[in-house]
Amino acid sequence: MPILLGGEHTITLGALRALSRARPCLVVFDAHLDLRDEYLGLRLGHATFMRRLLETSPPPKVIYVGARAFSREEVEAIRRSSITVRWAQDFVSLGPVNVASGIVSELSRCESLYVSVDMDVFDPAYAPGVGNPEPLGLTPMDVLTVINRIVDERLVGADVVEVSPPYDVGGSTSALAAKVVLEIVLKHYATASRK
Repeated sequence: MPILLGGEHTITLGALRALSRARPCLVVFDAHLDLRDEYLGLRLGHATFMRRLLETSPPPKVIYVGARAFSREEVEAIRRSSITVRWAQDFVSLGPVNVASGIVSELSRCESLYVSVDMDVFDPAYAPGVGNPEPLGLTPMDVLTVINRIVDERLVGADVVEVSPPYDVGGSTSALAAKVVLEIVLKHYATASRK
């Protein structure tokens, strides 16, 4: 099972293309929607990769978790798609357990699963070492609560991206990224070994 570490979020696009036969449902933890058609003159980059993914046929089922930064173009793209968004504010109003339960329900028809964690989903207080920090993000417990409820034997791959070591003074972002990877792997193998 591939676990990719990055760098720019475009690696998710390559991973899903490689896993296209499995047709995994995609759960993306990200502060940003990454649905722009073009960004800084580029049609393929960290702010556009999800738009490129949705152009594949058939597009995967996508659930965004923790989003809180977006453009009008991206909101329109969401309205035209079947993407589900669990906004960062949902964790405040509903609580992480209820958010996780809703995601589990939405994934019930998925035969396989891919999880992508952009480290900017976390509040910068926990993960300052990212390229595009956004305030009012999720806590580590918010994210791990969801991961521990959605990851199971259906997992076919995962990535943890957008760690930027030059901005990671003290290494807290890297340490949290390592914890996320560990939790994904342990949860997958714990559930797979029970089958």
